[in-house]
Amino acid sequence: MKVAVPLFGSRVSPRFGCAGEMLIAEISGGTIATRQVMPCSPMSPQQLVGHLADLGVTMLVCGGINCQHEAMLSTRGITVIRGIAAEAEEALQALAANALEPGAPMPRRCGRRRGRCCPPWQDAS
Repeated sequence: MKVAVPLFGSRVSPRFGCAGEMLIAEISGGTIATRQVMPCSPMSPQQLVGHLADLGVTMLVCGGINCQHEAMLSTRGITVIRGIAAEAEEALQALAANALEPGAPMPRRCGRRRGRCCPPWQDAS
C-alpha cells in the first residue's frame, strides 16, 4: 500500500492543506519498504490530490483536513485517516503494524457560512 503523510517538519501536519512537503511511503508485509519526501507547496490542493492519485497513493494520514479536500481524495480512491498527532515516522511504523490510532479528531471546517457539508458535531464554528 502506498501512503502519503503531509509534513510539518518531522511531524504529521496538523492540516492537509498547509503542508509544504509530503512523505510518500510504500508499506508491504508490515514494513516500510520505501519512503521519499516530495515538495507540494507550489501545487493547489486539486493538483496535489491528482498527483497523489497518479503516484498510486491509496491512503493519506493527516492531522486535520477540510471537507472539500477529503471528498476530492475519496473520489480518487484515497482513504483518509485524520486526527493523527505524532512524528511522521512513528505514524508510519504504527500503520505498518496495523496499530495506528487516531487521537481526538480535529474540527473540520468547510470554509463556508452557508451550505456546510460537515455535520454540526464535526464543525467547530
